[in-house]
Amino acid sequence: MNHVKDAIHKLGCINDMLLYGYDMNTYVEEALSRAIKQEQKRQVKAKKARRRYMTVFILSALVLLVSVQYLYVGIIIPKQKYKSAQSLMEQEDYSEAIDVLSKLGPYSNSQELILQAKYSMAEEDLEDGDLTGARAIFISISDYKDSKQKVDEIDSTVSEKKYNSAKQYFDLGQYDKAILLFQELGEYKDSADYINSIQDTYQEEFLAVLKKVLAEREKYSVEDTKGSYESLLNLEQPILGYKDINFTDEALTTYKNDYINGLFVQQDSLSYFDVDTESFKNTWQEGYYERMKAVQEIYELGYAPVDATTYKEIVLEELQNNLLKSIANAPVSIDATGDNYVIEDSCENSSKITFHNLKVTCIWNGKYETKQTIEEWKPSQKITYRWTIPVSEFPHENLTVDIRLSDTSAGI
Repeated sequence: MNHVKDAIHKLGCINDMLLYGYDMNTYVEEALSRAIKQEQKRQVKAKKARRRYMTVFILSALVLLVSVQYLYVGIIIPKQKYKSAQSLMEQEDYSEAIDVLSKLGPYSNSQELILQAKYSMAEEDLEDGDLTGARAIFISISDYKDSKQKVDEIDSTVSEKKYNSAKQYFDLGQYDKAILLFQELGEYKDSADYINSIQDTYQEEFLAVLKKVLAEREKYSVEDTKGSYESLLNLEQPILGYKDINFTDEALTTYKNDYINGLFVQQDSLSYFDVDTESFKNTWQEGYYERMKAVQEIYELGYAPVDATTYKEIVLEELQNNLLKSIANAPVSIDATGDNYVIEDSCENSSKITFHNLKVTCIWNGKYETKQTIEEWKPSQKITYRWTIPVSEFPHENLTVDIRLSDTSAGI
């Protein structure tokens, strides 16, 4: 209340106040009011001063704390880890050193040390004979030092080892293992020549096996039992050994695959044997035609899996099958008299044989027979056929047909 005392003191004596006409009570109240306001202002200023002080103190403390944390986390810890990584590298513990350095990011020359550590790891793998591991690391740091050269050296070493192994397999007659390695080597040295040699050997073996199998199947008497058909197919097991093999002659490879696919179709047909006789026969025949078509194509490439007579029989059977399909799909009409069915279409000779005086016999619905003679049927030539069957023979039936071809001479 010092301000109040000072205010009263400044009022002077009572006489002076009375002299000037002041009311004593009013004057005292005004003085006290002014004193109280001045005290309140002082207290507000004091509070603001204390707040500013505390704010400055807290901010200063925070700055100090952040600075200490930055110093510890951003400088002290990374420096300790960096030294730890250097120590690990000196101990040749490169893997652990790389792990530590990777977490340091761009600190100092950490990235350079990582490259150095990886390079040292790759060299260690080389010394231990781990060429694959070393190569992978050198590739990952291909721009560091002579890493690219190291990769080339490793590739050369690996290729040479693989080449020597392939030659050993080749000399031992283990062509399946040899050709895989030579194929991996690509154009390395004379690998391509070895591949061709192996494929030529496989090709000769396949043709010999095919010829033998076809001869055995020709002699085999099939009984109408599932076991008999299975035994027949078992004769083909040697052929299946060439399923994934390529020959020098690409066309022969294609027809070999067609033949094997026909075998698989015949194998699948056996699943119908006991449940659907018609499906079994149709599927078995489908596989047979695919196999025989392949044999025909192989013969026409210049190879001899069968003799000329058998080849001709195969071709004739193929043409017979094609003609049957053509007739079965040909449009059927009725002539102007209304007395006859008319079937007319064309079929191509897909073989290399020219047929002369080829006799075509059709059995319609198993009871009505028609015949036609084709005087000459050259390779790739289309012949047009036309059959007329009396409607009276089949008043309420669908037409079905069975065909037999026979010839008197053929030129190849």
